[in-house]
Amino acid sequence: MDNIAFYPASTGRNTGNADTVRTEDAVSKFFASHSNIISSWPEMQALPTPEEKFSDRLLALQNHLRSLFPNTLKGYMRVYSLEVDLMSFTTKGYRYRNSGFPDLSVSLQKAGNLLDHFLLHRFSIVKCTPNILKEVVQQSENSLKEDSVRLRLKHKGDTTFAAANRIGQFKNTEWISDDIINYFVDKWANLVHDSNKLTTSWNAQIHLMGDDHLPLNNVSEKTMRIIDKGKFLFNIKDNPEKHAVEKWSRLVMPVFKRRAKHWIVLIADFKEKKMAVFDSMNDMNEEFNRKLTQILQKVLDVLFDHYNQPKIVLEHIIPIGNLDDCGIHSLAWMEYFMRGYALQKDHRKAFPFQHLNQAATVQGYRLYFLIQLLQFLEMLPTTT
Repeated sequence: MDNIAFYPASTGRNTGNADTVRTEDAVSKFFASHSNIISSWPEMQALPTPEEKFSDRLLALQNHLRSLFPNTLKGYMRVYSLEVDLMSFTTKGYRYRNSGFPDLSVSLQKAGNLLDHFLLHRFSIVKCTPNILKEVVQQSENSLKEDSVRLRLKHKGDTTFAAANRIGQFKNTEWISDDIINYFVDKWANLVHDSNKLTTSWNAQIHLMGDDHLPLNNVSEKTMRIIDKGKFLFNIKDNPEKHAVEKWSRLVMPVFKRRAKHWIVLIADFKEKKMAVFDSMNDMNEEFNRKLTQILQKVLDVLFDHYNQPKIVLEHIIPIGNLDDCGIHSLAWMEYFMRGYALQKDHRKAFPFQHLNQAATVQGYRLYFLIQLLQFLEMLPTTT
């Protein structure tokens, strides 16, 4: 898959010779600084054949991942720590990708590929060492008991402490609750571009259909009153004009089916005029999902009186997986689309689809998201 970044930088035009000189100087300093940091990794120094070009060194490291990073928790966390430097290079370097500076454009491409292989290698480590997930969960639960007072005081009133108390849900086959889903929604909402919108989790029966059990092709009066009063669904409070839907590129929504106890993801892409439901179950009610998108269309019409986009039509239903892992599937798809990937006609080529139908990789995703939570909690597992 292509390189992905939470901070796609704009590439403004340079005008005038002075600006060009300054830009070339900035590119040179940027490339020298980041290439030196990454080249100083012990793993880079341990490569059997040192390469002259930085892009070639990145490719050589990619080809030796298995020998340099063993299938242990220590190897897993080492890969995770190196991703930070690599992500800094790819995200900050995005604006310079067309600068013409020698080896920079190719290096950014190779770094993006290496990030993908880092993630796949982390999945591979979990597959080869199944007890890693259990070990990290147990260690984290013990740390949480010892540090609960600090965490409660530091994160009082936000979603973090509630998510920390659900760490056990990352165990294999455990069901993910809305505390975990909403935690990641809050964190990702602060990272992605303003045109990408996330909502906190919906309970489809309550938030969309309402307790008055109106037919699925209607929106309950109760729901419309709540939306009109608080704009809670999209975190719109005082001035909805600032959040005009014409400025939105994508809306990503985790939806909970209360009666089925099942998570799905609903995505509206305003540029592509498409809407999709990503549902991990093979036997879920497709008609329910289609009517859910019809209701969302009505909600958008109510939220924005000036909403005059062509009607968005449902294009994809993606059934893969099982009921126990539906929350992990939903997190994977949410992250994928909030990183800017487009709705495709064939999502079987998409990264999550290729891996979520493998039990070992779903377990890898569980540890992947758990480590993100532990990073924010300053509770990353020890490897000594």
